[in-house]
Amino acid sequence: MPSGFHPGVRTFVSLTDNIFLEPDTTKNGGTFVEVSPYLSARGYSPRGAYSLDYQLRNFWLPTEGESSLARHELNGAGRFALVGDRIWLDALAYSGSVSTSATGPVAIDPGAAFVNRGSYRRLELSPYLLTRSDRTTYELRYRVATTGGSASEALARLDQRVSASAGTLADPGGLWNWGVAGETQRREFSQDITLDRQIATGTLGYRVVPNVRVLGTLTWERIEGLFNSRGEDSGFGPGAGIEWTPSARLRATASYGHRYYGPVGAARITYTAGRSTLGFEFDRAINTDSRLSLGTLDAASLTGASLTLPNSIVNALAAQGLTPSVQNAIAQGFMTDAAVLGKRTALFYGLQGIHHAITLTAFMLDESSTGQAAAIPGAFVGDQVIYGFAARYLRRFGARTTVTLGGDARQTRSDSGGYRTDLYSALLEFQSSLTRTSAVVGGLRFTAQRGDGATVIYDQALAYGGLDFRF
Repeated sequence: MPSGFHPGVRTFVSLTDNIFLEPDTTKNGGTFVEVSPYLSARGYSPRGAYSLDYQLRNFWLPTEGESSLARHELNGAGRFALVGDRIWLDALAYSGSVSTSATGPVAIDPGAAFVNRGSYRRLELSPYLLTRSDRTTYELRYRVATTGGSASEALARLDQRVSASAGTLADPGGLWNWGVAGETQRREFSQDITLDRQIATGTLGYRVVPNVRVLGTLTWERIEGLFNSRGEDSGFGPGAGIEWTPSARLRATASYGHRYYGPVGAARITYTAGRSTLGFEFDRAINTDSRLSLGTLDAASLTGASLTLPNSIVNALAAQGLTPSVQNAIAQGFMTDAAVLGKRTALFYGLQGIHHAITLTAFMLDESSTGQAAAIPGAFVGDQVIYGFAARYLRRFGARTTVTLGGDARQTRSDSGGYRTDLYSALLEFQSSLTRTSAVVGGLRFTAQRGDGATVIYDQALAYGGLDFRF
């Protein structure tokens, strides 16, 4: 997406045979109207970069006489120079909808659901001091975040972190590299509950050949309220990693470490060619951030993009609606800032051609609560595993008309909860430009949910049509 501000408004009328996602014996059809103003903004400069996607989704249910259904969807990030090239500010903002229960009627698009819907929002500011001396980079950072939503008691109303680092790991040259880093985190919950976490790491790197570097680490970590089998809540652990960068297009990294509570690890591969991009990521860690426990997927991040180095292919796919600008959460009901053991695998592939475009997304999220959950009212206790796959194919007919085919499949299961929820969805969408700033949109979507235990079983057919007008 080019730099600048791009406002617009979408107006849709939808007709469905199951407006509240109920079982066949009780379902009712109906019509609802959506009028959603939106704003997309991008800016890139040496002293400031930002990315913002926001829409205010307004719904009206004529049959229910309900006209006050407004939902905010926001995904924003920015980096700005405050004083010279030494003092900077990072900002992150997110607001979206989630399905509150994995056994309730789950929606592919929770923001357009009228049942089993919750909200989540997070605002984070992070000023930091960045200096360089010869090959060494020094950073001192303060990060403060506030979270809220429908499960507010399980969310940290205030999350503060102070970190410092120094080293030559960011230097592309040199045979040897080193780095030291430390961070302390304090999360403040309701009822005056506070939980702390501290971590300190030393790293030594050696460049075997120009495009391969191996790393060794020693880490000390403490997580309040998280004990191992020996009753310890802190300890040292070794680790190792490797970085491989054979070309500017391909980069691969992997790491493995042992902490006092068990193993941690990560792996990442990114590849971008002329018209296609690929990103793969695996991570196993203890998360103390609700955005990580919710498992939002960001195609730009998966493919190695950043604010200052955007991925033009992902931006083009997002502009055509093939990847959501505000990412939906994967995990239902797992909304907490308490410590969670998470294992996450995600894959994204995107192809932007002259007459067609394709996106493929696959993911697995395996989460388990820890002993911290017992101390936080409303926090999820148990385990949950989610597998999913999504595909979109867009075909362009001439300069004005596109047709999009899509499919989604997702399974959520929990041994502790005794349930399994399978969600399937198919999409057919037509779009034709009327002018340079307006387009008519219409489509059909079929959704089915099956499962075991307390899972709600439903089917929904939905037809929609409307206008997308850009100012």
